[in-house]
Amino acid sequence: MPNDLTGTQTKPFAGGRASVLKAPGQSFASLDFLRGLSAFAVLISHTAASVSGTTSLLAFNWGALAVDVFMMMSGFLMMWHFYERRTLGESWGSSKTCLKFYTRRFFRIAPLYYFLLVLVYCFHNGLIQVAAQNHLDLHQTPEVGPHDPTRDAVSFGHVLSHFTFTFGFIPCFAASQFLPDWSIGLEMQFYLFFPFLALLLERSQFVGGVVLLVLINWVSLHVFGVGVFAEPKWLGLFPFPTFLPLRINCFLAGMLLAAGLFEKHNPIKRSFLLLLGLVVAGIYMKKFLLICFAFSFYELATTCGTGLPGLDQTVRRSGRWLGSRVFKFAAEASYGVYLIHAPVLFLVLRLLIRVCPFVGLSPVWRFLVCLAVMLPLVYALAFLAFKYIETPGINWGRKMVKRIR
Repeated sequence: MPNDLTGTQTKPFAGGRASVLKAPGQSFASLDFLRGLSAFAVLISHTAASVSGTTSLLAFNWGALAVDVFMMMSGFLMMWHFYERRTLGESWGSSKTCLKFYTRRFFRIAPLYYFLLVLVYCFHNGLIQVAAQNHLDLHQTPEVGPHDPTRDAVSFGHVLSHFTFTFGFIPCFAASQFLPDWSIGLEMQFYLFFPFLALLLERSQFVGGVVLLVLINWVSLHVFGVGVFAEPKWLGLFPFPTFLPLRINCFLAGMLLAAGLFEKHNPIKRSFLLLLGLVVAGIYMKKFLLICFAFSFYELATTCGTGLPGLDQTVRRSGRWLGSRVFKFAAEASYGVYLIHAPVLFLVLRLLIRVCPFVGLSPVWRFLVCLAVMLPLVYALAFLAFKYIETPGINWGRKMVKRIR
């Protein structure tokens, strides 16, 4: 899932308008690290599941947690963007500011997604056959999964819902695509409601808004079943948590951490917001809480120091390491890796099954061989996608924003 960040320092365009750069002392190199690592974790998890039938192979069951981390980062970056735009004189009560926000986010998400969506629709029937045959060859049983209305044919409703990003509201369309795009629909829902959520938190002094959103999350989890094989509850079943209230806690944790880190002149308020963010993060997910805590501690240590010379020196060294080209590349490629890896995985498995004694290998060796073939291919394609699709799309979005007066 894509995330990008602009900071609080400004630099004028030739035309006198302001371009936003990263704030001094706030590089957010840890976010680049988390973005790259999360995309890699999703790839690892799906590969392990495909070759062994379970994500527990070698404990590579990090995919779901990685997507939650993506949501936290999205909430963090959007809230940071919320405060940045205000420092530049933009009012979030203005429809023009919201229109600019929506334009930026659409052109960050849509170009690569639409390109890949057209490809998987064009080769839909072939991908179905490849996936089914792979499962039969590797596990000697037909593939068993939830009812998928697009297994035989792609309906007009399915196509329309995915191109309009409304499929997250429609459970029967949420798990029916060869791209792992269920989270993309969720992300677009968050963008749609973000200005209202940010204003709600701010105008309620955060406490009232947090209580309300956590309550909405709690109620939604008790009235909807969530999971491919879960039992429907009172209001039905979502095979994936594609409805925003089901995962608003992940976005909310990131928003609170951003509000806390942005609050530099009031230590008491900063501590309160960061603690509130960690409480929200830990309500349901202890591993998620650990990641949020480590991220917050690192960013605080980077900007404020810890008072311990040895620890501060370690943080500075790790900052140079996290800011290296390797992690920058991994971050830039993360959205492409997330979207591209699934169809590539199907095709690589089909190739390995046909040209080498792959089926007779143990699950661990299948995993290692498949990963060795996949990684360079996926990251090369992701790099090309970033350079020739994502970057032009972002630039086009900037041009559109300039026209909004």
